[in-house]
Amino acid sequence: ARKAAGEGVWILAPGVGAQGGDLEDACSAGLNEKGTAMLIPVSRGISRASDPGAAAKQLMENINQVRAKLQSKSIDGEVSTIEPYQKEFLEFSLAEGVLKFGSFVLKSGRTSPYFFNAGLFATGAALFKLGKAYASAIMASSHLVDENGGVKFDVMFGPAYKGIPLGAVVSAALYSNYGINVGYAYNRKEAKDHGEGGTLVGASMADGKRVLVIDDVITAGTAI
Repeated sequence: ARKAAGEGVWILAPGVGAQGGDLEDACSAGLNEKGTAMLIPVSRGISRASDPGAAAKQLMENINQVRAKLQSKSIDGEVSTIEPYQKEFLEFSLAEGVLKFGSFVLKSGRTSPYFFNAGLFATGAALFKLGKAYASAIMASSHLVDENGGVKFDVMFGPAYKGIPLGAVVSAALYSNYGINVGYAYNRKEAKDHGEGGTLVGASMADGKRVLVIDDVITAGTAI
């Protein structure tokens, strides 16, 4: 995110704190070379604490510890650059006009300094690269891939509307690039009253199936 935005652009990092995001991962992705230019909203984590003052002080200390750690690594030359597939995806998204920087109000009501509009991936070539990038990210995640190289989910679910083609191309890319065959499902916003009926289409998500939800942007999850 920092390399795409540049050193002077401030980045908002939602998800840290009460939402469970990792502070060090967020800072590693968003801080600039000076260890600044990043906003970390953690209002609920502080306001709901038994001692808000102590919670705020602890957060400040944690942020400073992470900042010092990252800067130390940078000095020692130990900070790894982003993966090639990540760099390729960022450059591709910028070239297609999909990733934009500015001030955008999201469905959750939050204001974001950037916006990712997957609807602008509007050609066969773009969709092919998109599926490949998401599949690479999935396979690089220890949260989604087990020690044997298999994935930890049974069905990929793409919520209407943008998640529908996204889930389809990523499922196809997982199979074509890694030989991993998972189910694919999506929903209709309006229930179908004829044919098979209902709002869900595709692979079954019942009976304890593990489901990976994939969409272009997910903040508070209210769009699902």
